[in-house]
This record gives sequence, structure tokens and C-alpha cells, in this order.
Amino acid sequence: MAGYIAVRASWRGWIPGLVGLALLLSGAGCAAGSADNYEEVGLGRQAYQQNCAVCHGVRGEGQPGWQIKGPDGRYPPPPHDSTGHTWHHSDGLLFRIVKKGGASLNIPGFQSGMPAFEQRLSDEEIRAVINYLKTFWGLRSRSFSPGPALMTLFLKEQALRFLPLVRPGGLR
Repeated sequence: MAGYIAVRASWRGWIPGLVGLALLLSGAGCAAGSADNYEEVGLGRQAYQQNCAVCHGVRGEGQPGWQIKGPDGRYPPPPHDSTGHTWHHSDGLLFRIVKKGGASLNIPGFQSGMPAFEQRLSDEEIRAVINYLKTFWGLRSRSFSPGPALMTLFLKEQALRFLPLVRPGGLR
């Protein structure tokens, strides 16, 4: 067994990774939930109708020409059903966009008209809105989630960084 596990000598090197791993596994700041939770979806529907429907439509249909930049350099609000792109994004990214606004993405050359709702909606309401949006998606779109794949990649990177298994042939 000797030589199979290399452990870092300093605990200080482990602390940031362990904290990040704990936050990731706890789901802190993410919108983990289900479109099948009727109570949460009801809260999300109410918050959506009061805050989002004016731009994105009562049924999440978005604005016409949402894929074409307007004269102001911004794209119109997209639909939230399966014809849009909302379902391509992780719950965590959607949470960030709703809470901090589209400008928080910091994409060069991209101007977003999506305002931040952190002063109007609680974290619970934002999560509920995201889960309400999922009711607009078809079953195929609802089953798509980039979250688990990204979490697996993160866990592998952290495992290699903090607890690499080293054998005589090298890192495995």
C-alpha cells in the first residue's frame, strides 16, 4: 500500500477545495427543485406573473424576433418554453441571471435588457420561478440538465488536485 496514496502535507491547500466541495454538494445558491412540486410551482407562477410576464409573456412565449438584435443592440426577451434556450442552462446560471441580471454574465459585445431582481425577489422566490419555468418545457427538455455533468467534472478535478492516487506508473 505504501506509495499508492499521496497526501498533501499542508491542510491549508485543502481548505478552499473542501469549502467549495461542501457548497457544491449542499446546492447552496442553486435552484435545485422540481417542476412537480406543486406548492413551489404555485409560488413561482405568482412571482413570474407579477415580475416576468410583462416581458417574457404570460405563458413564457417571449417576444417576436427574440433571436434578432433590436435597434438598441439588445435581444428581445426570449421564450421560456422548449422553443427558447432557457432549458439549455443550469439552474445555477438561471438563478444568477434572475438575481443579478443579464449584465452579470459579462459577455463581451453582449448587452442584456434583463434586469436584476435581487431587490424584488427572495432566493426562495427565484428558485420557485425557475421551477415554474420548467413547467413550460417538454419532457425531453426537462430531462436535460448540464448540472450533473459539470458537478462530475468538478469532483474529478478536485479529487486529482487534492487526493491524487499515484502509482509507480504515474497519476491514474
